[in-house]
Amino acid sequence: MEEPADEYDPQWMPSLEHLPTHWDLIFQNVTVDGRSPNTEAIRVEGRDNCRFQNLTVDVDGPNSNGVHFRNVANCHVDGGSINASRYPLLVRFAPDLTECAVHFDGMELQSTQLADSGVELAADRDAPYCVGSKTLPDDRLDGTNTLALTNATSETGSTVSSTESTERYDLYGTWVGDM
Repeated sequence: MEEPADEYDPQWMPSLEHLPTHWDLIFQNVTVDGRSPNTEAIRVEGRDNCRFQNLTVDVDGPNSNGVHFRNVANCHVDGGSINASRYPLLVRFAPDLTECAVHFDGMELQSTQLADSGVELAADRDAPYCVGSKTLPDDRLDGTNTLALTNATSETGSTVSSTESTERYDLYGTWVGDM
């Protein structure tokens, strides 16, 4: 996007799905806020190699999710924060994916609905993370391989739980060190 805009205008701003798939898209200094009940604020589907730099998402509608990546590979989210009432991050990747689906670096993820008070899901701004299908247990490869982040594993192998009881939520994947 060469010219910044205050609001999305479908008359002159194409959606991602209408841009040529061979383009590597970069979005810089994007802010999405407001209420988006029962949906996600941003959805990226079938778009490999897209990059968000300095992304801020703050949505508080009931059951709102932050960013949903679906069937992507080698996407990047560098710097910023995602705060949603439900899941700040959802990733659904193809079962045959062997590389990193989404790289994260310098991100802060928070949820207000997963606990009585806001839950900081990941705030290690010094360590990059990668979400990839290699982390899925064999019994989860049944078509429901959606990642709902409730656990973070850093490159050094340390694990930080984002909820008091991770058994309360389904965990279909984990974050692994940068590949």
